[in-house]
Amino acid sequence: PPQRTSGFARGILAALTFLVVASCTISVIMYIVLRPQIPEFYVTAFSVTNFNISNSVPMGSWDANVTVDNKNQKLKAYFERIQSYVYYDDPRTFLSWSTEPAFSLERKTSGVIHAKMTTIDGEQPRAAALEEMDEERRKGTVVFGLGLGLMGTFKSGWWWTSHFGMRVYCDGLDVGFVGASGTGSLRGGNPRQCVVYV
Repeated sequence: PPQRTSGFARGILAALTFLVVASCTISVIMYIVLRPQIPEFYVTAFSVTNFNISNSVPMGSWDANVTVDNKNQKLKAYFERIQSYVYYDDPRTFLSWSTEPAFSLERKTSGVIHAKMTTIDGEQPRAAALEEMDEERRKGTVVFGLGLGLMGTFKSGWWWTSHFGMRVYCDGLDVGFVGASGTGSLRGGNPRQCVVYV
């Protein structure tokens, strides 16, 4: 009979609506209770070898150590996709880049991303920026920037997850060179904190 069929359909619809509302409510409550904190990023080492500017093209190989600090007391952090790149003046024009292996951090722990990046073929800095870079190189110190793009997940046990994407910018990395050598390293011994956008 039509009445029995329509009643059954209304019951199914009501049950599905209840499940959706309950799931959303639980997710919001758990997000408030767990309160994911954004990890902090610090550059602890940064260097370049074989650096030179030839035919208006900067060349070199960069190495960086970035410490990642998971401040969360209740959440593990999983970083599944990590891309690192070096830039000068403008984060949108890479001098070099690489893809780093995935890793995870337990609650209230830290880990290190070891990034090794080499020059790529692609969009180069504008001519004025290249002139500035060349002038800085002659004076002995070039100020680079390090960027990271990350995709990952916060997890609490097996039942709660929250996915995230992050952009990390580490500006003002002043690399000192000695003489005509193409090898330079970060001046000063203090870690440099990065800015994180989610």
